[in-house]
Amino acid sequence: MSIRFHMDEVRDRVFGVEEIATLPPALASILSVTKDPHSTAMDLAEEIGKDPALAAKVLKTVNSSFYGFGRRIQTVNDAVVLLGYIEVERLALAITVINLFGGDWKQARFLSQLWRHSLAASIAADLVGKASKAQTTDIAGAHVAGLLHDIGKAVLSQSMPDVFPVIIELVERNGYDPLTAEQEVLDGVDHSEIGGWIANNWSLPPSIVESIRTHHNPDKATSGRILPHITHLANAICHSIDVPSMVIESPTASQIGSPDSWELLGLDDSIIDHTLQRIENERDFIGAMSTRTA
Repeated sequence: MSIRFHMDEVRDRVFGVEEIATLPPALASILSVTKDPHSTAMDLAEEIGKDPALAAKVLKTVNSSFYGFGRRIQTVNDAVVLLGYIEVERLALAITVINLFGGDWKQARFLSQLWRHSLAASIAADLVGKASKAQTTDIAGAHVAGLLHDIGKAVLSQSMPDVFPVIIELVERNGYDPLTAEQEVLDGVDHSEIGGWIANNWSLPPSIVESIRTHHNPDKATSGRILPHITHLANAICHSIDVPSMVIESPTASQIGSPDSWELLGLDDSIIDHTLQRIENERDFIGAMSTRTA
């Protein structure tokens, strides 16, 4: 199998899926609130409530056995009061992003594993950011960057489903690193670059765009230096505790991040155990969310 794509074709196919290339309204409304430093929990509840389908899915999840409330939660306002701003934001973002890519049964196994990894990385990025010596302003949006860092893989699965069999063959039969295999097939670009294209097209904050684009090589970030290193380390920790983003991973995926990231953020390896415990505590929630369909 020797399929290769030229850069122009990659771009055309990625941006040819209109519902992905353009920021979905539900996601736009949530991000507009979370990007505003003066927004309140009630602002978030109001935006979610403007989308009845999203509000219904949020309430369905909040009323699931994972949260275990003694009474039924009737409104998004009540959910925000009980769970807090960050938890409901994380929940609404995850539902919106996962549903954006539908439930194609052909991609079900891949997407389920990808979302499991992405949800875990969101948790890890939040923990890494809060445990680091970075300023609060530098870690803003860490959980969003963690959730979206591998969005390029989801975009590829939707726009170029013929790519992954070729990449897997290069890895399994030719010993390629997965990132190198992507670059070989996609004319020098990979999922992180493609994720950066989409995030930029969605007008996400530059630090989040850079975190997505450079989560494998954060030293190459040109803006928001701290957040790309947080995202990189969150991704690496998730691989190290066996929450990979693909069925196939490179032998080096278990290396726990760049030493520069550990040094810059002022962390030691105790954050790994802390992250593992938090992800274990949320395993049922992650499992339920990662198999969600539109």
